[in-house]
Amino acid sequence: VVASYYALVSHVDDQIGRILAAVDALGLRENTLILFTSDHGEHLGDHGLAAKGPPGLDSCARVPLIVSYPARFGPLGVRDELIEAVDLAPTILDLCGVQTPPVMQGRSFRGLLEGTDYTPRRSAFIEHRVPFGASWKTVVSQEHKYCVSNRGEELLFDLTRDPHELHNVAGAPEYAGTLAGMRAELLRRWFDVERQYLLRTAAY
Repeated sequence: VVASYYALVSHVDDQIGRILAAVDALGLRENTLILFTSDHGEHLGDHGLAAKGPPGLDSCARVPLIVSYPARFGPLGVRDELIEAVDLAPTILDLCGVQTPPVMQGRSFRGLLEGTDYTPRRSAFIEHRVPFGASWKTVVSQEHKYCVSNRGEELLFDLTRDPHELHNVAGAPEYAGTLAGMRAELLRRWFDVERQYLLRTAAY
């Protein structure tokens, strides 16, 4: 399974290389916005799991994000700011000078790319739901990750001490304050997401 996964990664790398070679051959690299990312990762035996799935562990939830636009900004190196997948569309629109629809989820990180005013996200929000089955909601900050299921299961990881998310400290007394804070942050982000629906303007 692991060998097959890495073979697929190598195949994707080769095809991206072909696209970038064509962009270079046409002399378009400097003024072309290029973004590379993925919708999810894969558990490759991490935590005893395979393929994608809940509850939002890094081996599945964290994905690559590579951005290039030489005419607008130079190499930024590796950054650790929290970015959500819903931030990509507003950022593309912003860089293209197109107004982002007010009902669109996400926020532009153009300021981060150009080195201008940018307020980093306090947390990233992750959802996973199986129809008529288990569902999980996760919120992750720079220091902690909190996951809760529709069955009441809770996971809390101290990412500074346990970056591989091997020790659930949700029940540890010394983390009671952190647990309460992450519960509140998850509720804040949950309500934030639910504010985004289109306004009803007719009977439809």
